[in-house]
Amino acid sequence: MNYLYMNASAAAIIIVTLLIRKVTINKIPHSVYGLLWGLATVRMIIPFNVTSNWCVYNIIFKFRDYFFANEIITLQYNGRQILQLFSRYVELDFIMEILFVIWVIGFIIVGNYFIMSYLIGMRLIRNSVVCDGAEVEKIEHWLKKHNLRMNIEFKVSKEIDVPLAYGCIKPGVLLPTEFNVSNEVNAKQIMLHEFMHIKYRHALIKLVLAVLLSSCWFNPCAWILFKYINRDMEISCDRHALELLGGEQRESYALNLLKASQMQYRDSVVYNGFAKNSIKERIVAIMSFKKMSVFALVLSFSIPASVATVFATTDNRFDGNYVSDLEVVEEVGGYQVYEEVFVTMNESELATYTDKSVVTRAARDIYIDDYEHITTYRSPDTIVVKFTDSGYTYKGTLSLTEMKVQNGKYYGYYRGWTARQ
Repeated sequence: MNYLYMNASAAAIIIVTLLIRKVTINKIPHSVYGLLWGLATVRMIIPFNVTSNWCVYNIIFKFRDYFFANEIITLQYNGRQILQLFSRYVELDFIMEILFVIWVIGFIIVGNYFIMSYLIGMRLIRNSVVCDGAEVEKIEHWLKKHNLRMNIEFKVSKEIDVPLAYGCIKPGVLLPTEFNVSNEVNAKQIMLHEFMHIKYRHALIKLVLAVLLSSCWFNPCAWILFKYINRDMEISCDRHALELLGGEQRESYALNLLKASQMQYRDSVVYNGFAKNSIKERIVAIMSFKKMSVFALVLSFSIPASVATVFATTDNRFDGNYVSDLEVVEEVGGYQVYEEVFVTMNESELATYTDKSVVTRAARDIYIDDYEHITTYRSPDTIVVKFTDSGYTYKGTLSLTEMKVQNGKYYGYYRGWTARQ
């Protein structure tokens, strides 16, 4: 799958998620946003191809066909012609090499930033001291009281002012030297929040996001994704902690958060802190905390499924010259002279559709775009084509969009929808 297509599809999911988040914030479970951010992350990292008739790009293609067919919109050149004109003045391979070099430079710069952030965080953890006194026993008692059991190491550092959760394989909590467990309400709220970071593997998520952002640094939506995932992880931990503590502690929890936000520490991809960012939004979410209605819960399941179907799936459009086994079975219009029909194929590029590692699902309709049909007589107005994909046979009528004559042959370019038989 095309790398830029993956990024464009993920960008669409991110933009839609931002709109959904703007409208439904504090009205549906925050886990919904986590699912949507996760969907965008998977779409950006893993090349999978699941076609769907409801893909948004199919809708765009159908609108395009309608406007062009009715001459509501006319274009002097199509995409292929623009590329041909551009290649006359610029060496495309040279441009691609320059873009690749720029990507590598950006990857090194952004990757180096996250590597330094990781090393700073690890240095802080290595320089801390293991804590196993009465304070740790009291914290473990709080966790057991809420049936939260996990092997966690506790360390103390004089370089921080607020507790930090860290670690993927061997998780732990880094405590400041001034951390006071005698104020049980405040200390318990903070420790439950940090435990939620550990429980839901937020340290691992941050590392994955760092790799993702290093690779897709050129995509503005990747930076938005990084920002809002971190923000929603904090809000999610706040909500999970309040579910255990009870809604009556909302005010004290918000005041505790506001106080902790004034304590500074250097951020790192290694750990998560109680008052990391988005204080205003988190306080609003805390004060709005309540049990969700049945309607909100049902909606929370339908939103990710709908976004995945419309934006994460692949459109049913194939480049006509890259479809294997395409056969012209009928020609309508033009001058019918029964001579050999030449069908051009580029076998080296068929791997896009035959890669065994790609997850595929047969679509009911597939759009064939810019199919080149070569004849020694005038190109017909329409052609009926038939081909196979994913074990299914497809058949449909393609319409002539352009014709040119070169070296005594007619080159006709066709597009249209085919249906699964």
